[in-house]
Order: sequence, then structure tokens, then C-alpha cells
Amino acid sequence: MLDAESLTARLEQLVRWGNVLRSTHTVRAGSIAEYQRSRSRYQLSKLGERVQRDADEVLAGADAAREVSSELLTLVERGLGEIAAMVAVPGGADSGL
Repeated sequence: MLDAESLTARLEQLVRWGNVLRSTHTVRAGSIAEYQRSRSRYQLSKLGERVQRDADEVLAGADAAREVSSELLTLVERGLGEIAAMVAVPGGADSGL
């Protein structure tokens, strides 16, 4: 299970990538602690919805994949490595995807 700090950091990264938006929900809080607990409300952006829909389609088709060649796995690994390298650099994901 993630601690609150790790979860907040991951959500903020998704905000920077454009996958989620901070909610414009008005918060009524009786204390600062209550406000801090409630301020972390997020919603999917249009991009986030598209990514989720595409991921669901890929996962739905995963049952059809019985065997994958080692050459294809090598290409997938290389592509994922390139994506990981792009998102590790500030502004990298925006410039390549």
C-alpha cells in the first residue's frame, strides 16, 4: 500500500502529464487537517480517458495472445525503455509522444 506522500507525488505526475486534472470541487472544511485530506481530489482528463480506453482495449485483446516471438518481445522492451527514458527527463514525454 502506498503512503499518502507517494500517492500524492504519483497523482501530481499524472497532472503534469495531462492524464488527470485537479477537481474544481469546492471543499468545506472545519479544520486545516480536514482541508488537507479533502484537497487531493482528481478527475480524468480527456487524454486520461483516452489512455484508459486504449488500455482497456489492449487488455481485452490480451486473451487472444497465446505466443509472442522473442523478436517482438525485444521490440516491446526497447519501446518501453525509450518511453521510460522520455518521461524521466523534464518535458521529455511532451516532446516525443
